[in-house]
Amino acid sequence: MRNKKIYGGILFVTLVIALFWESALIRTLFAYEVLMLPLLFLQAEYFARNLESRLHVPVRYVQKGQEFAVEVELENHSFMPMESIPVEISCENEFTKSRFSAKDTAMAEARKKVRLQFFLEAKYCGRVKVSVEKVKAQDYLRLFSRGSEKKYQSEEVMVLPMIHKIPVQQSFQLEENLEGQLFSKSRTGEDTSEVFDIREYRSGDTSHRIHWKLSAKTDDFMVKEYSLPMERTVLLFLDLHIGKEEKFTQQKLDHFLEILASLSWSMQEQNWHHKVIWWDEQNQMLKEADVSSEEETFRMLEQICSSRVYSKAYEIQELYFRQFGERTEELGIQLDISGKLYHGGRCIKVFRQEKLEEDLMEWELEL
Repeated sequence: MRNKKIYGGILFVTLVIALFWESALIRTLFAYEVLMLPLLFLQAEYFARNLESRLHVPVRYVQKGQEFAVEVELENHSFMPMESIPVEISCENEFTKSRFSAKDTAMAEARKKVRLQFFLEAKYCGRVKVSVEKVKAQDYLRLFSRGSEKKYQSEEVMVLPMIHKIPVQQSFQLEENLEGQLFSKSRTGEDTSEVFDIREYRSGDTSHRIHWKLSAKTDDFMVKEYSLPMERTVLLFLDLHIGKEEKFTQQKLDHFLEILASLSWSMQEQNWHHKVIWWDEQNQMLKEADVSSEEETFRMLEQICSSRVYSKAYEIQELYFRQFGERTEELGIQLDISGKLYHGGRCIKVFRQEKLEEDLMEWELEL
């Protein structure tokens, strides 16, 4: 716009002089200045048709607070150098829809490629969509600019929360048989492949439970108690409900993701296979992610960040057990968006936003 005003001022002054001063040179200069305008417009159009952009994001996972690089590769297919190529990229958090942009200008020689690098700071957690918003080709006087006709690209970067190691302790007792199957050491069941205990016969015991060889030796009926098979699986339910009067902020999301990431990472480090279960409001369905490794923890966080918070309250555990059946209920815990952790229907821990690191590192998870 500034260049257009300057050029318009020059045209006006040249016109005034040409009107009041009989000079062929001035009139020729004015005609030349006017004829330059369509030529410059055509030059900008030609550059736009011969300019191609590609987006490169070298690192897919970054820690909150770190800088990460984004590169835009520009290729000039024309036989003329391009002296000014304004480029604008945008970054949008897919969970909160917060957005910011960055701008820079590049030069590209004829038939050559050039890379323009942006350094961005990962201020908040979540999945960030990085897009090339604008790539413009300009004439040499920068009077006209035309957007590149090539399709723009977008890439995603996952900004991970800080992860703190939480001490975890297993209070439920399990033992493993030769095939690697786990059984309760404190409760009986109906699995005939594993014997839990041998006891004396009681009224009501069926004949197929009688241990005939041992009964013959003791002269009393001895009965086998079978084992209860169990999984070392923790069900981690997530409640993404936000009350209508509550204000949802990016800081609250970071607080929630930091707790979730620390819980999941600490459990997988202790070989606690766990399932993370939440309600997907957009698709109106329950979703679950199996986690048994660090990579699966990161992938689970990505899936969570693709969901949305919701104002309608859902009983996540009830919906899950109704759909899949009630299994290992004593190992189920639930984390809500405000940082409260529940087990067995009661709140066992409140993680404070202002002292989150202290609360995580000084607390022990016992199930």
